[in-house]
Amino acid sequence: MKKCVGPLLFVGSFAISLLVADLLVPPLYARIWDRPFPSASEYGTQDPLTISEGDTFSPDVLNTPTSFARHRLHPYFGFSYIPDKQSPYSDLPVNQFGFLGLSPLVDKTEDIFQVAILGGSLAMFLTSGQEMERFRRALAQLPGLSSKKIHLISLAIDGAKQPQQLLILNYLSSLGVSFDLVVNIDGFNEVVLPLSENRRFAVSPSFPRKWNFYMQRTLSPDLLDMQIQIGVLKTQQQRLAEISKESILKYSNLVAVFLSHKINQLELQVMKLNQEALDLSASLSQVPKPGPSRTGHAIQKKELVQWLNENVRIWSVSSKKIHDFCITSDCTYVHFLQPNLHYNPQAPAPVPETYSKYVEYSSAAAWGYPFLVASGEELKEYGINFFDLTDIATEQSDKIYRDQCCHLNEVGERLLMERIIAALHRITVS
Repeated sequence: MKKCVGPLLFVGSFAISLLVADLLVPPLYARIWDRPFPSASEYGTQDPLTISEGDTFSPDVLNTPTSFARHRLHPYFGFSYIPDKQSPYSDLPVNQFGFLGLSPLVDKTEDIFQVAILGGSLAMFLTSGQEMERFRRALAQLPGLSSKKIHLISLAIDGAKQPQQLLILNYLSSLGVSFDLVVNIDGFNEVVLPLSENRRFAVSPSFPRKWNFYMQRTLSPDLLDMQIQIGVLKTQQQRLAEISKESILKYSNLVAVFLSHKINQLELQVMKLNQEALDLSASLSQVPKPGPSRTGHAIQKKELVQWLNENVRIWSVSSKKIHDFCITSDCTYVHFLQPNLHYNPQAPAPVPETYSKYVEYSSAAAWGYPFLVASGEELKEYGINFFDLTDIATEQSDKIYRDQCCHLNEVGERLLMERIIAALHRITVS
């Protein structure tokens, strides 16, 4: 009996030590890195264990030719998800139009209040996660909506930019779809993607991002091999994310840190492969030559300021057209300028006169956001319910972002949703 005491004490001490360590992980993590404890189920999030302050990656790593695997071409939307297939970002199904969640094509009765959410990946994540139900409950508290069934229809998709939102809305309207409220959350893609991607390949800023790549008919064996490697890495990420959600190990903080670290290591590999794929695509002779179907109308404006003015003009005109559409369709339109960690309202970055190099996302956002903010004042004068939410970034610094692009973590999404709900209470929604 005495011989068993020693091993039992050792096992018990070891178990207690593990339990104490597990309990200490969240506060120590938050104190050391000054950010919320990570959730390993946050797909592709970056933490300080894998991303240092000096690490930089081309913005193209987020969506390179591998977008072909999850997007289909659409004659009016540019691209959308593949119907009836699982989205890589959400448990929500992909409907027949290629968007996440409920189909907009429903028999709309008097007791249904239908809301359209437009925008890019930030809007898509915001309305496909846990904040969606919170948004639904908040809408039900608005005057006259307590007895209504709130239908939240996400028309947002990663990489979308104006005039895609405008075209999506008009196309669905032609099919008989109607909305009571249209919420547009955008801005980042409109100034960043044309400058960082379209400009690089002389593609019209009004065309969808990477349209020249979407119009490629074939891919080289090397590009196909890269896509396979990326697919394998993404599958590994998916499995780790599933463990963090479904396994009994999800209750362990130590395991959460390990899984989050491993997921981010895989994400770094994906980012590097994506960058290599984009560089290879640009160097291959198969890259499409300029033409109406691939690059749009000829680009005459080459200076950065001219590009930015054109990008913001497209954004502004598209928002005004949505506003006009809503007036004639008897629905309320609300436009939000999304925050971004690269823009500081107190210290806007000057735009260089000449810049021949590739424009990083961070630079494009820093240069472009002042143009958006100024144009937002004109949108207000036009009569649009426009709200500038860029000060959220100033208030919370980098603690609300989960990557170096534009995406918010759970804290950031909660703050953004609070501001959106507060704005809706200030206007008449009916």
